Amino acid sequence: MQNSDGSLLCVQGLDQASPPSAATGPSYYGPPTTAASLSAAAAFAYAAKIYSARSEADLRAYGNDLAARAKRAWDWATANPNVLYYNNDDAKQPGSRGLASGQQEMDDRQRLFAKFEAAVYLYELTNDVNYKDFVETHYTSIVLSYGPTQWDADRQEALLYYTRLLNISAQVKSAILTKFAANMTTNADQLHMVTNNKDAYRSPLKDYTWGSNQSKLLQARLYQLLALYDEDPAIAAKADSAAMDYLHYIHGVNPLGLVYLTNMKLVGASHSASTIFHNWFAHGTRWERASDAMPGPPPGYLVGGPNPHYSLDKCCTAAISTAGYRCSFSVAFSLCNNSYAPPLGQPASKSYREFNLGWPANSWEVTEPSTGYQAHYISVLAKYAH
Repeated sequence: MQNSDGSLLCVQGLDQASPPSAATGPSYYGPPTTAASLSAAAAFAYAAKIYSARSEADLRAYGNDLAARAKRAWDWATANPNVLYYNNDDAKQPGSRGLASGQQEMDDRQRLFAKFEAAVYLYELTNDVNYKDFVETHYTSIVLSYGPTQWDADRQEALLYYTRLLNISAQVKSAILTKFAANMTTNADQLHMVTNNKDAYRSPLKDYTWGSNQSKLLQARLYQLLALYDEDPAIAAKADSAAMDYLHYIHGVNPLGLVYLTNMKLVGASHSASTIFHNWFAHGTRWERASDAMPGPPPGYLVGGPNPHYSLDKCCTAAISTAGYRCSFSVAFSLCNNSYAPPLGQPASKSYREFNLGWPANSWEVTEPSTGYQAHYISVLAKYAH
């Protein structure tokens, strides 16, 4: 995905089939962008640190190559700070419709964080003061003054990571640590939710949305960070205990008694997610649902979780002859008449259903997995794995 000038292609669209070996169509790529190049600079720089420290000569060489790639990506993005591409959006990017799913382009604040994170890891890797200067010029703009919240745990972690590096400003270090500890312990939607027992399942969350399981894990990660960086042993212990409770929620301590990982029966889960929305394990295939007769999806994939904002496609209720009445003549229109309670008509933490129907039932809002969800789960779990 990296070009010889250091830039990174922004998105890849893949042909889909089940099993995946049946997909024979072409793949399509978006062009290089600033955001993609900055994101890669951060990933390459961090990975370079890991691989360069290995004893194996081939891995050390790989680490050195990643370090060079990270610098080239940074240099290209710095020289090209506003190269944007809106995939799957003909209104903003004519001709892009159908390229991958969703929208991968970043806004200005997201690009700033991507560059900040890259600068943190590149400074650690190189000791180049230019990266340090960028961090110390912009660190107050990364997490909002009242943060962190469940939405910016990654940003907060990058800030805290910087405080552990050598030869940084003592003033900057103190400001980051002081603000984090103060807001985590005084904000009503942080540690107070835990100490005041705001959730019967010991994993309070201010906002339940699409991907609520990821939000649970991001909240857990904030408590892990508080346990690591707060100097008060009592607060650190309370925070660590809170983080574990969010993992217990994922592992079945929730209103449904459901392990939100797929197909975990063989490792002792009597009630785990049996199905996910995914084209490889789609409705109508033998991988659709785990049962005594069918293998179902592979084990260990984290589903999106309860979503009180779930809804059917608007075509199910659009008036005849209007533009929105677009699914009325399709085979899929019959799905509009099914009952979807749950996830509809339930309290937030029970807005979940074991289904993987496509459009217009839109089960991806509830049961779709994501590499992002999975990465945050592994990040939190790793602290307690032996």
